[in-house]
Amino acid sequence: MGSYLRTLKILPVDLKTPVSFNLPKEYSFIKTFLKKYFLESEDVTILTNYKHLVSLVQDREPVSPVPGLTLREAKQVWRNAAHPALQNRHKDLSWMVAHEILPVRAVMHSRGMAKNPICPRSGCNSPETVHHLLWECGAARDLWAKTGPLYFPCLPAGGAQFGYQLAILGVGRGLKDLTAQEFTSLWLTLNVIKDAIWATRNLLVGKGVTVTLHACELKVTSMLQGYRTTIFGRGGR
Repeated sequence: MGSYLRTLKILPVDLKTPVSFNLPKEYSFIKTFLKKYFLESEDVTILTNYKHLVSLVQDREPVSPVPGLTLREAKQVWRNAAHPALQNRHKDLSWMVAHEILPVRAVMHSRGMAKNPICPRSGCNSPETVHHLLWECGAARDLWAKTGPLYFPCLPAGGAQFGYQLAILGVGRGLKDLTAQEFTSLWLTLNVIKDAIWATRNLLVGKGVTVTLHACELKVTSMLQGYRTTIFGRGGR
């Protein structure tokens, strides 16, 4: 093991200390990992820094495309979906939304698992796609408008145009000006609103319960307060 680590300059060369030229089986995963991601030629300051190493590996992993986005934006979408501040169910929701495989009627109908692709909301005759559910449907538009005071303060003044890509995927112009904490606050808020839209839709489809806009707004506020208490503390954003 010492011989391999000396080659990478992780261990200093000490001719007075014996080394093993054959890598022990228990440590072979280190060499396998470094070879897989072509890291053996990297500087020792990167190989011994966990954050730098993870960032480098993430940049070299193949990226699943996201319709309508550049490769760079797609990378950011997948980082957002795995944001460490998100609860697991919100990570799952973000992942399915980005892949456009959330089990809405249009998706289920295309797979022969729903009778029709039409939105279940009363008076809405459009196909229930992921985009329609979270952005175009009247119920979604009403909630986004009602909860605007929750997320607009998190946006840079005049720096970001609020639209589908920003609200649903967390990418857009102007976001680079946000600090890490400001983006986290914004991203949590957006995910809580999406969760409320999805949860109330499922109550309608599964139990025939129509949730009022006011009740939906209260649900958003309650979930967001729980996030703020957990992530930022009781006096947090």
